[in-house]
Amino acid sequence: MSNDRTTLTAIVSAIALLVTNLYWWRRERTVQESLTVSRDRQATSHGFGEEVRAAAELLDGAPGTLATDIEALQEKIERQERTIAEHATELGNVRARWAEAFWDELAANVVSDEEPCVLTVELPHNDRKDAEALGKRAAEHDWVVVVIAANGDHTFVVTVGEELTGAFAADDIAREFAEAVGGGGAGGSNAFASGGVSEPVGPALEDLGRRLRAREPFVD
Repeated sequence: MSNDRTTLTAIVSAIALLVTNLYWWRRERTVQESLTVSRDRQATSHGFGEEVRAAAELLDGAPGTLATDIEALQEKIERQERTIAEHATELGNVRARWAEAFWDELAANVVSDEEPCVLTVELPHNDRKDAEALGKRAAEHDWVVVVIAANGDHTFVVTVGEELTGAFAADDIAREFAEAVGGGGAGGSNAFASGGVSEPVGPALEDLGRRLRAREPFVD
């Protein structure tokens, strides 16, 4: 009986020890896991703080960086605008020289400072700016009426010399021509007018020249 009791006591003690060991083992695991989680959180928090600080520094520097970028962009735009203006000026000078050379060749032995003259000019590939430059050059002569058609953009220009503005009005001639060629309208003053066309102007331009030459002061 005594032996059985001893054996039972040993078994109970062993079980108690096992339970105790199991408890503390699980307790240790729990503590270790908690410690690991805490360390991970600390590391994560540290990393996040670094990111926050980096973002804050970036935001603090952003206005200066942005201002620098905007200033650089403005300078670049200004340089481009100056370049464009220089090119436009150069193009205007080239156009003026072209108009002068073209007019001198066209008017040679035709335009007089004493006799009225009508000239019609068709520019196959040029645009309105070219026509205006040529018209401006032609307007330096007081006794000339010039109708210039620019087929490049379907426009035309009419100039009337100062001595002929009493007999002709550039805006009237422009409207007459626009109607003849199905143009999109025309307008201007006695000395200068312009308009647009919607069909080839060749025959109509020649007809206009003949009609103008048939009027006073070209005929008695």
